[in-house]
Amino acid sequence: MKKIILISFVALMFSIALAEPSVLVKAPKEVEIGNFSVIININPDSADKFDIAEFVPKNWQISSWKINPSVDVNFDSYLQDFKGESYNMNHWKLNSVADKMTLKYEIYARNVGEYNFVTLWVYPGGFNLLTNKIIVVEPTHSSSKNDGVTGYVINPINAIPDKKAQQVLGNNTVAVSFVKVKDLLFSIPY
Repeated sequence: MKKIILISFVALMFSIALAEPSVLVKAPKEVEIGNFSVIININPDSADKFDIAEFVPKNWQISSWKINPSVDVNFDSYLQDFKGESYNMNHWKLNSVADKMTLKYEIYARNVGEYNFVTLWVYPGGFNLLTNKIIVVEPTHSSSKNDGVTGYVINPINAIPDKKAQQVLGNNTVAVSFVKVKDLLFSIPY
């Protein structure tokens, strides 16, 4: 009898633990200096109100954000000390909630380094937090014009022109080779 009561109690506690609101953060582990996206999936469960705060590195600004489906929300952003560090806190106060929501924002990575992003969510009856580490590296490519050949480096060669590898410039035909290089985009001046 004691085992049945104990198992019932554990099952009840497990179901209560599963019923609390949750957040799943999808953020890259490594980015180059520049813009990148963070997606936060929100499951408010039975909560009728929900606040979410994203603590990002000091002086980094969110350039845009959107919540789907659209709900009544207030947004503010300011510097805030948290766990002994100064962050730019971005706060979304959800005045209404949907069954499941997605918050997506764009942010600009300013400096090379390793940074913590802290997501805090508060709901009636509790709160939770999650920390993600993002590494910012130097850009590995040039963003200059690439003559319309996205993702390829154009290298002129001295060979018999191959019909698949020709580029016509005015009345001149130049043989070229196309080499796929991940994220390397630039053009060679003629």
